[in-house]
Amino acid sequence: MNATLTTLDTNTEQLQYVHPSFIGLVRGELLKTSRRRSTWVVLALLVLLPLLGFQAIELISTSSKTLIQTQAAAFLARNVFDSMGILRVMSGLYLLVVVAFTIGLEYSMGTIRVLVARGVPKLMLLSAKVASSIIIAVIALILGLVFSAILVSVLLVLDNGSMATWGSLATSFWNAAGIYILTILLNMVVTILVGTVLTVLGRSLAFGLTLSLLYFPVDNIGSSVVLPLISVLTKNDFWRNLANYFLGPNLNAMASQLVGKDSHINPIGSIPPGNISGMYTVWVAVIYAIIFAIIAGFIMWKRDIKE
Repeated sequence: MNATLTTLDTNTEQLQYVHPSFIGLVRGELLKTSRRRSTWVVLALLVLLPLLGFQAIELISTSSKTLIQTQAAAFLARNVFDSMGILRVMSGLYLLVVVAFTIGLEYSMGTIRVLVARGVPKLMLLSAKVASSIIIAVIALILGLVFSAILVSVLLVLDNGSMATWGSLATSFWNAAGIYILTILLNMVVTILVGTVLTVLGRSLAFGLTLSLLYFPVDNIGSSVVLPLISVLTKNDFWRNLANYFLGPNLNAMASQLVGKDSHINPIGSIPPGNISGMYTVWVAVIYAIIFAIIAGFIMWKRDIKE
């Protein structure tokens, strides 16, 4: 009997010294997200389906067929960059949904209180959720790029009978494509932090999801419609130029500004009105990311968990 009690006391003491690890938390978040049906349904609806729809339009387009047969390399370059633009925008929406569910469900279901009560530091928990979302973003990007490459290859075979055009693309195209992919990754990280700060602020799935999905439309409309209108009414260019500091327009213009105007990259959404450089858009995105991370971390650290 004494031996049994001694063993139980020893196990209890060992459990008291068990601390959660960051890697373990990230692995747990990835497991929960992968088992959530909405993760895969929303990925198909918001990322893969729009890419499929774009290639379907290209397939039935007479001008696209003519361009494939006469200037296959030019068509392929344009198609790839347009697909990347769609992937950038739609993956952003997808990640806002993922982050809202990853963080907001903990508040809405009250499980965040259980996790914190069991010794998980709040900032470590939040960091693990952000890290898992970034990993999901990378996976979504790879899936989107592979899916796009398969679709455009099928398109080339149907209209040109060969995929040899891939080998005729110049080195400058591959360099531009690499830069474009890096800008999409930066877009993804900033988007994740937007969803993080808004969900932590609202402490609910509904609040975080609603405000996250509204952020970029409001940002784009404000910079392209509201500010120019105020500028016209006040006859002051200050309001129009204020859009140079908005996050959405800088993210929209980032790839085309970094690669150059000769790349034929068409920005989706509003762009800053000023004569900005590619590095300017990067710095604006990085500064926003830092601000969002600091605000989310401060709120998580200072505010008590009452759910």
